[in-house]
Formats: sequence, structure tokens, C-alpha cells
Amino acid sequence: MCVGQGAWEEELLYSTRQMDALLKEKNVPAWVDYWGHDVDHDWAWWRKQIVYFMQHLLTDSEVDYVIYEIDMIEIRHIEEKDQQQLAHVIRSVFEEYGAPLVNTVYDDPRTEHIFDAMAGKNAGYWIVADDGVVLGGCGYYPTEGLPDGYAELVKFYLSPLVRGQGNGAILFSQAIEEARRAGYSHLYIESFPQFSDAVAMYERHGFRHIPQRLGDSGHTATTIFMVKEL
Repeated sequence: MCVGQGAWEEELLYSTRQMDALLKEKNVPAWVDYWGHDVDHDWAWWRKQIVYFMQHLLTDSEVDYVIYEIDMIEIRHIEEKDQQQLAHVIRSVFEEYGAPLVNTVYDDPRTEHIFDAMAGKNAGYWIVADDGVVLGGCGYYPTEGLPDGYAELVKFYLSPLVRGQGNGAILFSQAIEEARRAGYSHLYIESFPQFSDAVAMYERHGFRHIPQRLGDSGHTATTIFMVKEL
């Protein structure tokens, strides 16, 4: 089930939450996806949603395929060629929001090797691109030192060129669902107050705040720590 949180979704949002709670109470497996506050009950969004969900019904998730492609925007698995462009986007977002630049993703040399880091791990990462230009991404990764069954939601950043179009919601939902399919029981996030809009989105999707960091990401400047049970 999928519902947005924007215009004309009020009644469906209420009933979807009721159904979600009932299915959980009855231990009925279900994928219930709450998209962002920019997602309206309208054809433009249904067009995006049906392409996104149909690939889960019709295609093996292990195949390296283009998940979503409409009007030159695509969301797909990261490739080696994407790494430098992606690193530039991530660092640009830190500069845009005035987030700390030391002991963070910004000055971490691994930010330039995200594809390499995923190799051989129970991990996944997806990028959004426009006509071959990488404009953001999101993924999950078994960060060293996390409790058993935990993965970290990693490097979820978007260029302003693709914000407000639902691309973030698709990336975010993709990472959560694939982490669940990969066998993880929890997702962990580290963040900053400067990224308050993202933190609010995490809260809406069931992430709860915890008092201290988990694992050893090496990003010791982070001050917000959250966990979601999958």
C-alpha cells in the first residue's frame, strides 16, 4: 500500500494508517509506504508510483536494472563511474546547509569510493541522475561495530535540482525496503541539526531518536542518532 501526505490525501492517509496498524496487530506481512508531504493524490504522482512498485512485482531485485526512468530522470544502482560526481554532490550539500566539514562525510576520503565500499558487502546504494549527471543518492551499509542485524542508512543527499519532485522519497523507500529484504532488522542513521528537514522525514517514517551513537562510522561530529525497526 502506498499513500502520499500532500494535497487530497487526508482521508486515504488516515485509513492507510489504520490498515497498517491492523496488519501489524495481526502479524500480516505488508509493505506500507508513506511518501512525502509534496506527494499529492493525483495522476502525476500515480505515474511515478506505479513504475516504482511494478519493478518489485515483475523483476528480480538482484538484477542490475534501471528502477525508475521518466522524463530523463533515472534512479538506479550506483556504478563505478558515478563515484566522483556523487562525492561532489554530497560535499556541495554540506556547504549549502552549513553543516560541519570536519570528522564528517565531507572530509571522509571514503566518500569518493562509495561504489568500491559496497563491493562484497550486504549493502546497496542507488543514485538519481538526469541525462547521465548524478544528482544524489541513498543506500544502506553494515557499518563496523553496529549491533547484529543493524545496517546504517548512508549518504542520503540530493542536489537542489531534484528536490521536491519525489525523488528523495523513492530513494529513501528503496533503501529501507531493500535493507529489509537483505535480512536486516534495524536501520541506524547519524545526522545534524542543519539537516532538520531530513530528520523530520526520518521521524515521519518511524525512526526514533536514541541518546548515543552506534557503531564506528568515523563521523564523530554527528549529533543526531536514530534507529528504525524494519
